[in-house]
Amino acid sequence: MIRAGLRRAPSVSHCTFPWKWLVVTEKGDVMPCCFTNEPIGNLRDQSVDEVWNGKAMKTLRRRITQGRVHPLCARAGCAYLASRPDKDGVPVGYTRPQLTESEAVSFDDAAYLANNPDVAAAVERGLLADGLDHYAQFGKAEGRQFPNISNVRNTLSPSAQALISYSRGEAVVTHAPTQVVLGVTTQCNLTCVMCPHGVGTIADPQHLPESTVEKLMPSLRSARWIELVGIGEPLLSPAFWTVLAEKQLAPDVYIRSNCNGYLLVQPYIDRLLDSPLREISISLDAATEETYRRIRGGDLRRVIRNLKALTARRRERGSSQLKIHVNMTLMRTNIAEVARVVSLARECDVDAVHLSQLSRFPHIHDWRVTRGDWVFDYAAEMLDYDADAARQPIRDALDAAAKLEMPLVLQNGTSAWQ
Repeated sequence: MIRAGLRRAPSVSHCTFPWKWLVVTEKGDVMPCCFTNEPIGNLRDQSVDEVWNGKAMKTLRRRITQGRVHPLCARAGCAYLASRPDKDGVPVGYTRPQLTESEAVSFDDAAYLANNPDVAAAVERGLLADGLDHYAQFGKAEGRQFPNISNVRNTLSPSAQALISYSRGEAVVTHAPTQVVLGVTTQCNLTCVMCPHGVGTIADPQHLPESTVEKLMPSLRSARWIELVGIGEPLLSPAFWTVLAEKQLAPDVYIRSNCNGYLLVQPYIDRLLDSPLREISISLDAATEETYRRIRGGDLRRVIRNLKALTARRRERGSSQLKIHVNMTLMRTNIAEVARVVSLARECDVDAVHLSQLSRFPHIHDWRVTRGDWVFDYAAEMLDYDADAARQPIRDALDAAAKLEMPLVLQNGTSAWQ
């Protein structure tokens, strides 16, 4: 496994996010990574280049190169701060990623992936740009073999350029972002209790403006990984469909998104299957109608019907690259249903099930939502306060997944409950 045996990150200087990532909200705010919600710029009155190589980003890169914690990082749930539990983490004995241009142009990516099936699987899922991306960040530290090619490359991939720039400690970069996260909307057609929509804190729900997408389009065309998300339902957003309709995206770009399943009907199904979208994850969060109605405030039967229609159409067409996943956010109210969600996913013919837990927020102790005679108390629902309640259901889910040959991915700390 790529991330087996992970521990705390040793230093903020290991962070490569500001050389790779650009996170943009529906309001045009730009963040350098997914761990902070503090903007370093805004595309309403700045260009991408003005933000990407702006004062804030250059200062952040310099701080990281020097191993100093930027105030923005200190206030975030950063995975690279050694004093905090890691989220994505790095392998034990991990050394700071280093990549030279001579290494990049002579690296045999095909041979590396052939010799390392776990890396190839991660690249296929979009977790890594290519084999060189893994080698520079993890492979060297793990002692994996460096495969050479006889013919030197004339061009470098965007990911390689980013890693070389990081290795040199460059504050000003010449490459574009390689990974772009777009918050395409904060509008939604459901009110899930663990979402700001459920507690009523989205004051002005809106879609990402087309003008912002237009500004970002050059970066999107060169990106290797794009995520279309939002505090809402992405399929509602015109920006979601604009990105998927763009004809000049890189042919190998990995695009992923999530949805609640309510809009998985024609003609949206064929539009998704015709698009460059590589992965879509449908949120279920329950296997019974009552629990689903409590948590997501909707109709589980409708979602299952739509999900089956999507997978059936994919089978009928036989040529789509789209991977269809189901995800479940675990809490006390639904933990007993996790094995049944795995079985339901097999019934719907999806490709994998992803399990995560409730995220920590500063104000969770004040987060309560009333649904009829049931009260969702965010803090009380968190399973990391009582891991024993999660262990047996997780083991049952793993057993069910093994019997049904359904890939089950444990995320966001849930692997500790095995």
